[in-house]
Amino acid sequence: MTAVRRSPVVFPVIRTVPRTAAVATAALRGLFAGPTPDERQAGYSSLFSSATAGLLKRVRIASGTAYVDLHDPRDLLSGATSSCGAAQLRTQLDRTLRQFPSVERVRYAIDGDPRAFHEWLNEPCAAANDHCDPRPFHPHR
Repeated sequence: MTAVRRSPVVFPVIRTVPRTAAVATAALRGLFAGPTPDERQAGYSSLFSSATAGLLKRVRIASGTAYVDLHDPRDLLSGATSSCGAAQLRTQLDRTLRQFPSVERVRYAIDGDPRAFHEWLNEPCAAANDHCDPRPFHPHR
């Protein structure tokens, strides 16, 4: 008999951040910094840690979509490429951003390249991710 391994369960935690108009940026920076010591002591864990605190390059919200551009996380988050790791990564990111009423969907890129993000997680470029269209990550070109 083999044990069935389940994907990690993601739980929300409440954190207080200084007042800012850039709430999505503050929320992602908090997520990328990983669990606080109190959260760790309470049993929370994450793919993110102090080593990933600087992952966020920028986030922009336009017409209900959050465009998240990351510094290259592939060396820092090697565990994200497993099916459970990818699900945990995506769930943590999506839930962090979709808590805001202005965010209905989220699109991701590594250094402005959505194809790099999706290839890293072994996902195809398809309608669900706008076929990895890089234009929204470079709106001022």
